[in-house]
Amino acid sequence: MKNKAQTFVQIWLPILILLAVTKLFSDATSIPLRQLMLDPTEFTHVPFYTGIMANLGILLWSATASVCLFVSIFLPQLVSKEWKDFFLVSGLLTLLLLLDDLLRIHDEIFPIYLGIKGDVFGMGYVLL
Repeated sequence: MKNKAQTFVQIWLPILILLAVTKLFSDATSIPLRQLMLDPTEFTHVPFYTGIMANLGILLWSATASVCLFVSIFLPQLVSKEWKDFFLVSGLLTLLLLLDDLLRIHDEIFPIYLGIKGDVFGMGYVLL
């Protein structure tokens, strides 16, 4: 019985929390839940191949971040300290780039909602 409870807590509870937060966000912002849950191509009625390269880029960012973070966190005994640190920093940087690409942070969020030009954000990448 303990294994079933552990499985629920580890797998299903985070999913249910994510769904509840999505519903609360929908209610608080008056954005229809359907708009938050559907694929953008279905919601906007554009062809299925619209944005395919962007989607492939997201998949590649995700795979790269996952591998780097997995090696640095779960397999540190297989690599030297320098390589562990390299994989950790590379994974975190890739995760940052993934989130920027997925959420269009430097294209939309910073310039439109925060009033910060995307070029300023891009310079931050150069400094990293």
